[in-house]
Amino acid sequence: MIFSVSVERGNGVARLFLRGEMDLAAAGPFRDEVSVLEGEGVNLLVDLNGITFIDSSGLHELVALHDRGLKSGRTVEFIGPPERLVKLFELTRISYLITREQDSRLLACFGTGLA
Repeated sequence: MIFSVSVERGNGVARLFLRGEMDLAAAGPFRDEVSVLEGEGVNLLVDLNGITFIDSSGLHELVALHDRGLKSGRTVEFIGPPERLVKLFELTRISYLITREQDSRLLACFGTGLA
């Protein structure tokens, strides 16, 4: 499945809906989309529910985005990963990236749950 990103905005937060395979080919388009949003200084809510596959390039992009958020003082949350991604995040010791929906501070800006 081809990778895509769609964005919903609300109250100083951009919610990114990721779909498809987040691999080396997707890293550039993901980085480009995120770069625009980071330039706007908004907080980022990354919805992983639609990810069907992720490789080391995709994982790297998520960790790098999280780290840039910490350095800039912006909030970056990752919500809704499918169970297979949760297991991968645990195996690679980056499960700290995942925010449970009920613990999300940013999701409330949209008044809805996962898509």
